[in-house]
Amino acid sequence: MTQEKTDTITIKKETIVLSILRSDLVEIKETGDGIVFNLMGGLHLSLTELGMPLEVKRVIFNSVVSFKNVNLTIDLMNYAKPVTISPNK
Repeated sequence: MTQEKTDTITIKKETIVLSILRSDLVEIKETGDGIVFNLMGGLHLSLTELGMPLEVKRVIFNSVVSFKNVNLTIDLMNYAKPVTISPNK
């Protein structure tokens, strides 16, 4: 198994915690009213939140695109620190 195959992205919103392999994330998109995660198998996770600041969407997008070989935790309830990065063990 390659390093990329073991990297995870965990998405948290209130009591929902979704953990996926990075390789299962096809695309992440900023939208006018939130953010969308497109996953393998045609699964789409769409967050519609009109009050989400543009800066928060950009931090989430840039973190997913830029940081490789790490585990990311995206906390959609924490606008002060929406992304936490931890080393892949």
